[in-house]
Amino acid sequence: MKLKKALKFFNSKDYDLIVSRAKAMQPNAQNSEWLNVVAAACLKTDRFVEAIFYLDVALKKSPLNLAIINNFSEACIRIAKPELAAEKWKTVVRNKLPELYLPSYANFLYKSGRLNEAVETLRMCSDSNKQPPIYYELMAKILLQTPFLLSRGKIERWQQSHTHMFEKSLTVKTMMIIKDYIDGHVSQCVQGLSILTSPEGVENYKNLNKIDKQFVGAYVKFIANLIKHRTTPTQNINAKLVYCVGESHCLTYHRQIFNRNEAYFEIFSKLVLGVKIYHLIGPDFNEYKALVKENIAKLAGASVILAFGEIDFRENEGLLTSKVADKLLEAEKMALSYLSLVRRYKEEFGLKPIVLAVPFPLQQRSESHVDYALRLGCIKVFNKTLHSNHKEFSIGFLDSFSVVESNGADGCFHLDNRHYSPRILHELSNIIPI
Repeated sequence: MKLKKALKFFNSKDYDLIVSRAKAMQPNAQNSEWLNVVAAACLKTDRFVEAIFYLDVALKKSPLNLAIINNFSEACIRIAKPELAAEKWKTVVRNKLPELYLPSYANFLYKSGRLNEAVETLRMCSDSNKQPPIYYELMAKILLQTPFLLSRGKIERWQQSHTHMFEKSLTVKTMMIIKDYIDGHVSQCVQGLSILTSPEGVENYKNLNKIDKQFVGAYVKFIANLIKHRTTPTQNINAKLVYCVGESHCLTYHRQIFNRNEAYFEIFSKLVLGVKIYHLIGPDFNEYKALVKENIAKLAGASVILAFGEIDFRENEGLLTSKVADKLLEAEKMALSYLSLVRRYKEEFGLKPIVLAVPFPLQQRSESHVDYALRLGCIKVFNKTLHSNHKEFSIGFLDSFSVVESNGADGCFHLDNRHYSPRILHELSNIIPI
């Protein structure tokens, strides 16, 4: 299989065919471009160790090839071994990293959990409009999740210089729409949504890859629904802040106000995209651990609701698709590990943590009754374990699951097929442990 044929197979998405044919050939006898195509096919089919094998050979032939280094970095991060890629990047750094490489290097540092180093690397990039797409996506992630890592001047210069990119990249535009919602710029948010749902936006959406389609499609619907159901914050109220750190579910509670014994409280959310509890309790350091720590480190002494876990129990990822035989037992173990982690957060950062129950799930169209019953059972075990053990760990627990279940679990508290509506706070306000 020559390079031309390999590229043909890759463009037609015959990834398995490329990998199977490559096994009959001697990698060392091939050029680096051929090896990179085979490795890319391995990445597309989750054969990360095989990808590393081909890419390692390729880098010996072309140690400064950016496309190969990027694929090698991705494969190493996917198997939680970023230190392997760090060694390859050292070769590039020793050769006086040219600006062309800076965004990719920053992206590697970011995904490795080295957030401050990533920001420092981005600072070396010029503010020209000729940066690669990864530059804009990475900057948007930082602006959305950890804006405090950037100077105000850098944020303003970047936003002024790259406004055009918001219109061209749907993922970047979506992240900026989420940021506008968090910052309370509803009119800008609505304007951004109109761009994404315009005929041109819909046409561009069709060209996105599967992951980006899921991200853009889900958040466009979610933010649009949140805007419809949001309540305008009451002015001139001396409300005490309660923080909610989490994945998308934290946005349900953002800027919502409740009162307790004539005292007012306002919830302010801090979003970390796509976090699973699995990412947080595992032994390997990663971007999710770093992002959560960076956010909660700023909240010493505050009451902090932690909204994680729903992604771990989706029907198409996390625990339900793992090879674990006893998934109910694994859900119990995960809950106990999560409580241990939150206790460490409490001790390290001086928080008053409140663990939010995993939401009551609605059955998805693609989900059989048997699969849904197993998913619901796992979530019940997880939440029950939190409920039974949170006091032992000196952690608060907010049981939104039982509130929904006791009210019939008919979807009346749901905003969409994943998230609760902000109206659920009315039911929870008297049981938030503050």
